[in-house]
Amino acid sequence: MGEKSTTKLKAILDGVICYLHDCNYEDSTIETYQAAIAKIQRFYEERGEQNYSTEDSALFLDLKQKEYADGLISRRVWLPLRRAVFMSNELYSKGQIEVGRRHTPEPPAKPMSGICQSLLTAYLLSLKSRNLKPASIELEKYNVTLFLHYLDEHTIGDVSLLTSKIVLDAIPYIKKSRQETLSHALGSVRRFLEYLVVHFGISEAIPMSLSLGVARHKKVIFGFTDEEASRILSAVDTSTPIGKRDFAIMTLAYETGLRSIDIKNMHLANIDWNHSEIQLIQSKTQKTMILPLTKNAGDALADYILHGRPECNSPYLFLSAEKPYGELISGLYIMVKKYAALSGVDKETKAAIGLHGFRRRLGVAMLDAHVPLSTISEVLGHAQKNTTKRYLSVDIERLSNCAMPMQGYAPTREEL
Repeated sequence: MGEKSTTKLKAILDGVICYLHDCNYEDSTIETYQAAIAKIQRFYEERGEQNYSTEDSALFLDLKQKEYADGLISRRVWLPLRRAVFMSNELYSKGQIEVGRRHTPEPPAKPMSGICQSLLTAYLLSLKSRNLKPASIELEKYNVTLFLHYLDEHTIGDVSLLTSKIVLDAIPYIKKSRQETLSHALGSVRRFLEYLVVHFGISEAIPMSLSLGVARHKKVIFGFTDEEASRILSAVDTSTPIGKRDFAIMTLAYETGLRSIDIKNMHLANIDWNHSEIQLIQSKTQKTMILPLTKNAGDALADYILHGRPECNSPYLFLSAEKPYGELISGLYIMVKKYAALSGVDKETKAAIGLHGFRRRLGVAMLDAHVPLSTISEVLGHAQKNTTKRYLSVDIERLSNCAMPMQGYAPTREEL
């Protein structure tokens, strides 16, 4: 065994959670990894270890892999545990996390008929024209390829011969070949069938035959209130360089609703001072966005750049506070959490702590001002309008107007 580690376990595990927040993972995903990290922490505590080491984490992983092989824990528990260890090892050994999301496997290496290959090629071109991320296109390709292989094996070479029964009969074949959630695969096939409805005239009933079950529960979107946001910003000591930076970051999030990943990746060149605009390419959607640079955000940025930002040649707007000065790797979640605690907001707010609390505040504020959803979607940079519709969940007043009256309806005990 090598030299004993002096890196605190808590610092590594907190760093992993910060990374997940800064990458804008869904709250439910973060909760899954928090549960995995709690198991890692308990393992270390039982061994009396306070410092992180790859050797101890390897022992933990071996133990959990055996439990998974013996059927004591499910795949849903095992996979986050494994990835949490991988991310922890990355942060420990490299000082940052470079582990990406899981790559989509290659489709089965089977020959495909010319007709099916032409359909697949045309469908993929239509996806690329919608500016989907390469990873999303690869996932669609994988799932649709499985479906087309099924059609080939059953000598169905003409889409006009497709029926709902054929589509439903393909499900066991797809399920057998899939390593991931079946609902994801069926969603891909359904979108492909909807494409065939539009471009090849198959019956609209065919994609509808792929019922995707009950919609997943979505958490109610809460952002910081204006009063909470003001208290958080007021807790910052803007007399220090770090305080000027943190105040500028949070003010920018408050005024523009930018994602934390886009704020972290901002360059000095993204600010057009002459036209009071911010111009950037969103990391999540790869689309160009132009936002107004408000007076409050402009003043905070100018104060940081002129009186707080270290003098160096880095193109990044926000820099680390210690040499060698460079881009912020992570820590924006911890930053907001610190000021929320100083202001007491963390004990009272319904919002999830983090820069996303400011982003959600802007979305809710625009909704309260009766701004159209299409405009809110454009300002927040949502690729799909369904994402923006989640903000309707906090508009209790207008939701109550949609409720149907119960007058004249007397439910029986069985119906209740």
